[in-house]
Amino acid sequence: MTNAASQLPSLFIGYSLEDVGAIESLFGDDTDKSIQKEKWILLHKKDEGTEAYFKALGFNIIIGDTLEFLDFVDTIELKTKKDKNIYKDSLHIIFESEFVKKGNVNNRVRQIDEFFLGSPPIWSDILSNRVYATSHLSKILNIIESGKNLVITGIPASGKSTLKLQIANKLKKEHRVFMFENVSFNKSEIIKHEVKQKTIILVDNYTTDTESFLNIAKNSKIILLGFDRYFYVDMSSHRLSNNDFTFYDVSDLEDRDVQSIYNSIPESLRKPTLTKKIKESEIPSIFEIVNYNINKPALKDRYCEILDELNDDDPDLLDLLLMTCYLHSCRVPLSFEVANSFLDNEYQYYEVIEMINSLKGMVNEAIGSVTFNKMEDQDYYEPRSQVLAETIISQANYNYFKRMFINFHNHVPKHQIPNFKTFKRKAYDSFYVSKTYHKWNEGLEFYEKAYHKDKSPFLLQQSAIYLMKRKRFTEAAIQIDKALQISYKRFFTIENTHAIILFKANINSNDTDLNVRSTLDKSMGILKKCYVEDKRKTYHAITFAEQAISYHTKYPDEISTEYMQLAKGWLKEIQIERRWNRQAKELLRELSLIV
Repeated sequence: MTNAASQLPSLFIGYSLEDVGAIESLFGDDTDKSIQKEKWILLHKKDEGTEAYFKALGFNIIIGDTLEFLDFVDTIELKTKKDKNIYKDSLHIIFESEFVKKGNVNNRVRQIDEFFLGSPPIWSDILSNRVYATSHLSKILNIIESGKNLVITGIPASGKSTLKLQIANKLKKEHRVFMFENVSFNKSEIIKHEVKQKTIILVDNYTTDTESFLNIAKNSKIILLGFDRYFYVDMSSHRLSNNDFTFYDVSDLEDRDVQSIYNSIPESLRKPTLTKKIKESEIPSIFEIVNYNINKPALKDRYCEILDELNDDDPDLLDLLLMTCYLHSCRVPLSFEVANSFLDNEYQYYEVIEMINSLKGMVNEAIGSVTFNKMEDQDYYEPRSQVLAETIISQANYNYFKRMFINFHNHVPKHQIPNFKTFKRKAYDSFYVSKTYHKWNEGLEFYEKAYHKDKSPFLLQQSAIYLMKRKRFTEAAIQIDKALQISYKRFFTIENTHAIILFKANINSNDTDLNVRSTLDKSMGILKKCYVEDKRKTYHAITFAEQAISYHTKYPDEISTEYMQLAKGWLKEIQIERRWNRQAKELLRELSLIV
């Protein structure tokens, strides 16, 4: 009996202090309690002395009579052996936080108003059935059930994040589902080798590491769903075979979707009359439909005042918020180490944490979405959504953003930035430099300093784009020529930029200059070669089509007509392969009105 009691969980019913001899013989002082299995005893009524005695022997106490206890036992849902071994692998254990559980487990609940006022969707929004599911959901579920991998794309704020949760919620009832916020190669290797049964994996921002995404797809038991924006999908779509992936655009809404989205807005927020669009040519997204029809200021307008108030109260806190949004837009989180360097080590640890915590509601702790290895013991933070990050950056006063941007690049060393390789792809984008430096020579000086540290042709490319935006075409040409010269291989994106600079520098020049038209033709010729020789056809076809229309406006003759007909043919081919590209659709429509 003593041996059995040490190996098996035990329940004692009908025992009391009168039976202490029998119990002590099993669980007395000579028995090592550390090796005993759990044990319970049912006591008829509460008695502090009796409870203290049995607790000293390692018992869990249950108070109640036998009938009450048996009724309770009857309510317990027992797991069968089949339930315990329902999965043939351990992926749900390895990635527990990414595993979408079938039940409603510890979900945070909030008022649905928060969602309609711009907060990113959370599980309680989806489970409440207060967020309308557009017609895209059923179509996507049908594609998934056919066993195909899927890329879901759309314009910013087209409802991809909401749809991702709705898809997972529907699929979890019948399938094993995981949701990842992009994946590193190490993670993809674990997933690829571990999965032994049908599994559906949703990856947000998959183009952050397309190689890792494709690595997961090598396991035939996995149905893979990738989510990302148009631009990023466009730039990487050539790497995904149409035989292996279906591309689906969620930007456009059916009329019944627009009406139902309007109806789902809480009455306290909803305007009395539905507004479908502001401009006739507009194709509004979910975000725009909601913003047009709520009786509160638009998201961008609400944050103008907030940023001004922050700057008045605590400029360092505003800078910390802007930096977090800047990092997030570059697809990396804020680490404590980066925050400390950014603040020039002027604050104590607890003060930095207090500053970050005071931004709660706009900045949250990054959990389960960080794609680098957390070897060091520090916290990571990110804005509550990509839309919020971009809204704050776009609405930030020129002086606010400039102060943050210069401070960041002067004080934060690159080895501290989480996943610097991902960060630098966007960090030096001409958009941020244009927002910071209104004087072209200051912007050029920034790029020259960056290039001194990292001899990348892409830095020169962004420098050229920045200068082109500032109408400094001669300086832009010097930068892009240098980028072409130092490239260790052919980069078609740099050649595309070269063509754009040649075109924009000459399209508005005097017609009497014979070199103007030949330079424009040279630009069109570069784009022709790019389209023929590069796999990213859409990228070059769109640039070619835009330039062909401008060329025809300046020179309405046979040559310009040929350019437009060629562009029209390319865009038709793209529409067959990539129906989801909205910009290609709009350009094709415009060309069809001319030729």
